[in-house]
Amino acid sequence: MKKVLFVLPHVSTGGMPQYVLNLFNKLKNDVDIYCVEYKNLSDTYVVQKKKIIELIGDKFFSINENGDKLLSIIESVDPDIIHFQEVPEYFIPIEIARKIYNKERSYRIIETCHNSVFTSSSKMFYPNAFAIINKHQVKQFEELKIPMTIIESDIEYYDKVNRDQMLKKLGLNPNLKHILNVGLFTENKNQGEIFEYAKKLVKYPIQFHFVGNYAENFESYWKPLFDGKTDNIKIWGEREDVHDFYSAMDLFLFTSKLEANPLVIKEALGHDMKILMYDLKSYMGEYNSYENIDYLSENKVENIKKILGFVDLQSDMRKDVLGLYETAEGIKLKNSVRISFEGGAFVQINGPIDETYNVRFIDNDTKKVLYETDIQTNSWAKTSRQWFTNWRIEILSKSGDFFVYNFNPKGQKVLIKLGSSCLGDTFAWTPYAEEFRKKWGCEVYLQTHHNYMFEDAYSDVKFSAPGEKIEQLYASYDIGWYYNKEGDGFDFNRIKNAGYSVPLQQCATDTLGLKYEEKKCKVKSLKKFKSDKPYVCIATHSTAQAKYWNNPTGWQELVDFLKSHGYDVYLISREDDGYMGNKDPDGVIRFQNKTLEEIGEILSGSEMFIGLSSGLTWLSWILNKPTIMITGITEEYQEMTMDNIVRIENKNVCHGCFAKHLFDRGDWNWCPEQKGTERQFECTKSITFDMVKPHIEKLLKL
Repeated sequence: MKKVLFVLPHVSTGGMPQYVLNLFNKLKNDVDIYCVEYKNLSDTYVVQKKKIIELIGDKFFSINENGDKLLSIIESVDPDIIHFQEVPEYFIPIEIARKIYNKERSYRIIETCHNSVFTSSSKMFYPNAFAIINKHQVKQFEELKIPMTIIESDIEYYDKVNRDQMLKKLGLNPNLKHILNVGLFTENKNQGEIFEYAKKLVKYPIQFHFVGNYAENFESYWKPLFDGKTDNIKIWGEREDVHDFYSAMDLFLFTSKLEANPLVIKEALGHDMKILMYDLKSYMGEYNSYENIDYLSENKVENIKKILGFVDLQSDMRKDVLGLYETAEGIKLKNSVRISFEGGAFVQINGPIDETYNVRFIDNDTKKVLYETDIQTNSWAKTSRQWFTNWRIEILSKSGDFFVYNFNPKGQKVLIKLGSSCLGDTFAWTPYAEEFRKKWGCEVYLQTHHNYMFEDAYSDVKFSAPGEKIEQLYASYDIGWYYNKEGDGFDFNRIKNAGYSVPLQQCATDTLGLKYEEKKCKVKSLKKFKSDKPYVCIATHSTAQAKYWNNPTGWQELVDFLKSHGYDVYLISREDDGYMGNKDPDGVIRFQNKTLEEIGEILSGSEMFIGLSSGLTWLSWILNKPTIMITGITEEYQEMTMDNIVRIENKNVCHGCFAKHLFDRGDWNWCPEQKGTERQFECTKSITFDMVKPHIEKLLKL
């Protein structure tokens, strides 16, 4: 009989522990089961934990985040298989995971991911196989080329019981309609939406029931809901008799918007419940064939109608129709106006009445008319300008009707997209999404190519993948350096000022209509890399030769100097030695093929950083490490200036071309003023180590 060691991030009540409990019950006669709970989240919510312990006894271990204890258990159990019930990147320290996933391991590793947002690009440790829980995860992990098997929870079907008897058993009134939600109270589960419906339906004979724990670490979400709940809401907390609730209730209402493959839907199906839920992409149409399931929409009024319909409390048809007959004579046909600010100000007029409209787009701050046009019914008009403008839109029909709309995104969805995947641009522009949110009180969605670095740091901003469609947007803005079609200048409809004429961060504030102020980006909490010797990080590579330190002996002299003073030198550029003809200095310790998070941890543990005009310099700066930037391509105003940055340049030679010329991304040896001459790249060739040395001595106190 194979020994299988299951490793769970926690075993507090929830969907993942219930999935594991179901799995244990099916495997208990086939494999020797051991289970490790990495972190004990609660001593209160333990329904599944108690059942798991009853099932496997002293082969259950709770280790309170003690990674060494996990290694000890692995050694003593000597399992054939280790089955992680979440990707280790989420909860196992890197140094412990490295030991578990060592290439000489005698056991095989299986991983089951219980979320829909983890991406293969974040994968650091590679199992022998994935046991995935739905088809959506095939897309999540297919590029890793690791074997995958879909292991979904079975739907356990239960015999139908007498509704009224079960309601009386629970002490509930059979004359009311009862709506059920099961799950942990968190923002992702979105129970707040159900609280809104309950307020709207307080006069109806409906009672809403919530079964599931409300843990202390999510109190900021559930406490305001509980404090403001209406009398038609009943909070049950964690229950061992949850199947009685499934059997008794009239509707299962599931408003979660972030799921992988929720067990509660299968449990509700097993009890033949009517179900209202969101049709999430991660489900991939799995529930479309069930006649007892219908989908919620973003239209809350329509959702309320569906709720009433599902619990057989539709409005009085006869009364409604007669009322409509009475008022129909006074109903006047009219056209509709749609306004949005996605990539510019947009007006569309649709309807049954032929009419001509004069549409004026006005800058409310300057009072200037920026665009004016006449359109007919069932036509639209849009401005060319896409960067932020405090719009006022005036619409005058030929018949004299006048309509005015002033831009106001408060409470609305606004999408901000970073048009560059470069690290420097991302670190420079990201903080202003939060500033826009605070200024306007809107719901900001941000798309970057490095979301995982920022999601924890900016909890009030919603992050989404680049290109992901966000429904019902009020406005959207693209931040980037955008050139015109000819490629010989900037597209001033998409960028307010020439990119090279203002600080890099001002590109973001210009696009978002914010006052420019240099701001350090926040990133997720990073552990400091530990080393027996003090070390200095350097990054010798960049995205164009003009950005390199082109002095032939500069880096080697710098490395030799640091090593002579007892420092190790960590080279954290991802490029290979000899990349584009640029040889790495001898004597460095190379860190290649690391994730951005790992590089951040290595930087956090360093004594200082020395780099170029590049993204890693931005990262060092925002991590508040002493930072030296060796540059000749930019002017001082273009990059970060405050606090812990020392900028080394030689203004006595040709320099600052990035502040005067359009950068040609296709020319690696771009040097617009001196290319092909002996003076090519003289801006950094002329920077000697002796010009850098005093700053190193000062920062390291040598």
